[in-house]
Amino acid sequence: MLKEFKERCDVADVPQRGKPVEVYFNLHTHKWSIRQAGRVFLHCDAISLDECKMVVRPAGRAKVLREGRKNVHAFIRGFVRSGHCGHGMVAGIRYNPYQMDTFQRSDSGVPVDSACRVEIDGGSVLGSGLRGGAE
Repeated sequence: MLKEFKERCDVADVPQRGKPVEVYFNLHTHKWSIRQAGRVFLHCDAISLDECKMVVRPAGRAKVLREGRKNVHAFIRGFVRSGHCGHGMVAGIRYNPYQMDTFQRSDSGVPVDSACRVEIDGGSVLGSGLRGGAE
């Protein structure tokens, strides 16, 4: 079944409003996959999230390192927010399973495990209110 594609995911697109979604980059579609309750309901280029938690599943990362093939084991969990909120975004966020075991700030490499807000637009992931294990 082909999933719907939209340029920007908005609150109105979420099947169960008030429940968090999980967002990860899809290597096949080169879009962001939006998943809720275990089901992908949308692919998009951009999305804004509030109350975010960065999740890396250790067993999934170990499998990537063992097999040399990527799988969905890391994502950002949060609540979809309406509209674009690019102002106030302070740092880029990245994750590479071959180089790190957590999400990190792009500029400093400091681990990030949560954020007040995340703005995803194309290949750019920006966050504000970043918090991590080292802080």
